[in-house]
Amino acid sequence: MAMIQSETRIAMFEQQERERKALGGPVVPAVSQPSTKAEPIVKAPEENPQPTKPKISTAEVVGIWGLGDRLLADVRIDGQTLRFQRGSRYPQGYGSGSAYTLVSIQTPCVTFAHKGVARKVCIDNIGSDPVN
Repeated sequence: MAMIQSETRIAMFEQQERERKALGGPVVPAVSQPSTKAEPIVKAPEENPQPTKPKISTAEVVGIWGLGDRLLADVRIDGQTLRFQRGSRYPQGYGSGSAYTLVSIQTPCVTFAHKGVARKVCIDNIGSDPVN
């Protein structure tokens, strides 16, 4: 009986050691023993890390023209020019498949959102949000 218990402990210890190595944690004995040395605490990786702010390298207003609800704005974002119209959420020609949405056009600035983060850009960058 003692032999079976000993083999079971060894098997449990080896299994725990494999699991800890797979998780990148320290290997510690399966049976707690008093120790004078403190073991480092290894945090498990977060399952839901904090979202990061989406990166937009460059954004500039190319032009704003029109009147009232027909006010249009061309905005160049990372080399791609998108045409927004006041009153429409998405750029013309993209529909709901666009990653960018219009928040507002207030001459000389356009505010758009990308992945839930709003960014304001203005003609000649006067009053624009800083590049992230």
